[in-house]
Amino acid sequence: VDPHLLTSTVSEHLKLTGKVTLPNNWDLLRMCPANELAPYSAEYFYTRCASILRHLYKRRSGVGGLRKKYGLKINRGSRPSHASKANGGIIRKAMQNLESLGYIETS
Repeated sequence: VDPHLLTSTVSEHLKLTGKVTLPNNWDLLRMCPANELAPYSAEYFYTRCASILRHLYKRRSGVGGLRKKYGLKINRGSRPSHASKANGGIIRKAMQNLESLGYIETS
């Protein structure tokens, strides 16, 4: 299955069900400290939930592993770039939403 098609289809399903609760300040949150701005798309949280669901289907991991997966390289100007982990709060809220919908289980 094409990953892009799967992610977009699942994110549309999550959006249409209306059961996913967005974080309080979802329009201001950056996905990673390496980003300068928050995402332009209003549906980024649904897309991230679908991507997390696909990743957890392929391989079990926790918030720390997903932070590493979705992290970026931070641009430090003329100095060498370094890895930066993604925002853990967004990943944690997405996993809590998916667990409340019954898509994932925590042990």
